[in-house]
Amino acid sequence: MLKIEGLPRLRIRPNECCRWASVSLIILRDSDEVLLIKRTENARDPWSGNVAFPGGHYEASDKDLYETAVRETFEEVGIRLSYEDFVGVLEAGSPSNSEKTKVLPHVFVIPERPSTKINPGEVLYAFWLPLREKHSIVPYTFGDVYKGWAIEYRGEIIWGLTYRIIRELLKKANIAELP
Repeated sequence: MLKIEGLPRLRIRPNECCRWASVSLIILRDSDEVLLIKRTENARDPWSGNVAFPGGHYEASDKDLYETAVRETFEEVGIRLSYEDFVGVLEAGSPSNSEKTKVLPHVFVIPERPSTKINPGEVLYAFWLPLREKHSIVPYTFGDVYKGWAIEYRGEIIWGLTYRIIRELLKKANIAELP
């Protein structure tokens, strides 16, 4: 079972600094797998076709970024998250292609694998990444936007902010130190 201690269990309202978004790291308690999605291709979405966590942009109707994470997760994969399963937040980061966007990761540890209901307008499919498995870490370049490391898993490339969030999670849980 994944041990993540010391995460602030905060419900944060976004400030005016930038455009805010929120993602959900949904971890299975007994198998230490985290849910990832493959985004649907969409010419208007700069992250389309990428592997990511369920989540999206803050809307004025959201009370806080926790609510954004919960709402977006339900919209994209049909999973209803509970505050009882909320462990805390990781440090906010920015995608390589949008420094004016801040993304706040919310960590949830759930007792069992939920069924998913994929929203085909936003998500192509979902899959579970085992966190304790030794993954193939590869150098990766995405145009002029990103040059760094990525996880290669079953033909998928996990790079950019998603990679950095996984790296932080593994470090906090004392599982691995990724480059």
